[in-house]
Amino acid sequence: GILESVSGNWQAAYNSIKRSLDLRQKMGDVDGVAITNHNLGQLVRSLGDVAQAELFYRDSLAVSRPFQMNWHAANSYVGLSQSLLYQGKIDEASESLQESFRLAQEINAPDVIVEAYCTLAEIQLAKDQLLEAEESAQNAAKLASQIGVSPLLATAWRLTSASLLRQGNIEYAQQALENAWKALEDGPDRIEDGRLHAQAIMVAMATNDQEQARMHRAAAEQVFKQLGAARDLSMLESIEIQ
Repeated sequence: GILESVSGNWQAAYNSIKRSLDLRQKMGDVDGVAITNHNLGQLVRSLGDVAQAELFYRDSLAVSRPFQMNWHAANSYVGLSQSLLYQGKIDEASESLQESFRLAQEINAPDVIVEAYCTLAEIQLAKDQLLEAEESAQNAAKLASQIGVSPLLATAWRLTSASLLRQGNIEYAQQALENAWKALEDGPDRIEDGRLHAQAIMVAMATNDQEQARMHRAAAEQVFKQLGAARDLSMLESIEIQ
């Protein structure tokens, strides 16, 4: 399932990991049940079913919290926060994220903290708190650079670009996006590649470069369709290019 996910065969990955979950439940493998529920949450969230993702994350937490599996719980609280955010439940998303930060800091899990900062930036962007979003994204970028997690570093710079662009700082938004592309060279990630192309559309439109915008749109569309990333594809289709 993990190999299929990395290869971009998300539906096949879902089927394999779901089979793993069923087997682990029969075996009474508590740790495995927490992990596979979390992995299924990540997959279906990426596929666009954020309501189902919420259920998987909650099932993971129902196992990890009583047994004090704090790393699993911190991870699932981040995923839950993202799923709630994408459903428009911003206050609930913020509450879940606070719990993730608390647990991740308690067990010193910098990778989880990076993702939590990225999610916080997304929440702040949704609330038009642009300066705060920029700060959160930069906190994520600094920590991701320190621990060498390239895909998350790319995500942090993309969110920095988004916040700067919405503040009207086009030149700095372009630079942040270039930093994101550079980070992704060190650790390829197909969904993040598509999302960088989507952000590049916004930057190109801000500079009235319609040709570049159309080029990046085609690239993003190809990635999202190949992966089956329905939510990302829907957001892409909502962008109008003249």
